[in-house]
Amino acid sequence: MSDILESIPLIIYSKTAGTYLPDLEIYVDGIKSRFLFDTGAISSQIMSDSHTNKYESLGKKESKGTSGIGTNQDVIILSEVQFGQRVYKNFKIHRGERSILGLDFLQDLLIEIDLKCERLNLLSNFSRTESLEKINWLSTGHLTVPLKLCEMKIFALFDTGSDSTVIDEKFVRDNSGMFQLIRSEDGEDAHGNKVPSNVYSCHEVQIGHLKLQNVEMASFEFGAYLREKMENVPIILGNNIIYGSKWSFDLKSGFWCSYN
Repeated sequence: MSDILESIPLIIYSKTAGTYLPDLEIYVDGIKSRFLFDTGAISSQIMSDSHTNKYESLGKKESKGTSGIGTNQDVIILSEVQFGQRVYKNFKIHRGERSILGLDFLQDLLIEIDLKCERLNLLSNFSRTESLEKINWLSTGHLTVPLKLCEMKIFALFDTGSDSTVIDEKFVRDNSGMFQLIRSEDGEDAHGNKVPSNVYSCHEVQIGHLKLQNVEMASFEFGAYLREKMENVPIILGNNIIYGSKWSFDLKSGFWCSYN
């Protein structure tokens, strides 16, 4: 067993049947607040409301979702943020459409993500050092992990803020033998912008110890902005795959593993 220093409850909810998104509760200047736990977000943000609008803006910063459409957000400073037993002082955060806890909260931690048991565990050490792999960091600070689609080895951005696994439509066209079209529908990015998409079944996905058959993936054209940002990584690994395993990341030393 890993040495668990602290176990933080996750609140798992569904937008649609069979999907999962994890929230957690933290205290912002003494007020209990609910945030989406989102490893696909580099910077955290807090929802704009009558309380947070009282904080003075330090200026604007543009934030872009997967659609590439930019939204200008205020940057504010929270005097004290309590995340489990950890306390952050004078924490700089964006004020936006919703509250998101991103990687800037977790940058020096060893964490275990267990969506099925509804827990985010803070660890003192890995349980299985023989299965450790290096995290592949993008220049943006996003973390990616290796996987195999059928027999092709690629990387995927690990994103607990996405209820579905998402793939670039261009990659589907270039590797059409791996996929079967199921349906077409409209998705949306983190800012609520509509994104036309298709849903495919991928014949086989292998990641860590998992080997999955006929995995559903949403697909849309990533576009020049997103392809550059993701350094041509073609997949955002979402919770339809993440839910099936436990995932440990040492965000300080840069190693990860998955296990049952």
